[in-house]
Amino acid sequence: FIKVPVGWAALHPDEPVPKALRLHRCLYGLKQSGRHWHARLTSYFTEQLHLTRSPYDECVFYLSQDGALQLIVAIYVDDVLTTGPSAPASNSFWEKMNQEFSIKCDGPATWLLSVSIERPRDGIRMHQRAYVEQVLDRFQASSSAPTKTPLPAGLVLPPVTEENRAPKRGCCGTESARSRSGPVNC
Repeated sequence: FIKVPVGWAALHPDEPVPKALRLHRCLYGLKQSGRHWHARLTSYFTEQLHLTRSPYDECVFYLSQDGALQLIVAIYVDDVLTTGPSAPASNSFWEKMNQEFSIKCDGPATWLLSVSIERPRDGIRMHQRAYVEQVLDRFQASSSAPTKTPLPAGLVLPPVTEENRAPKRGCCGTESARSRSGPVNC
């Protein structure tokens, strides 16, 4: 809850203490905070940094110069991820962000939206191994043997018993979400 600011009564001696106060800035943790933060970032990216918002995803912005892509910026809540062929464009972006906002740069991304990002010598590798292992543990399937899909035609499966029954609730949606994102190797 919020209290009337110190000094308010001295500035307004004839007015009663208000029952409601209007905030000029959004407070962290309120329902509308994310929407206000996204609007603030979008405004700053498009008006000050001259980034273009992607027509396909409102959380992705890009910078092109002479028809060549220089920088891609993705935002997710309060995380900002940049990539692109131009190191100077990326460095300039982060310098300007640091001037406008109080930011903390954690260096190259290693984890984003349940996707692990690794950088071996031969490129970039992205996978969801930890997420898949977590799902297998949650549904007591971590000891099951992997198999290729689709299964051979005519395969007869053993009947389901109480001992080999797996919990179904939530499992199907979890797997379909993982399979839509799929593995990515660069």
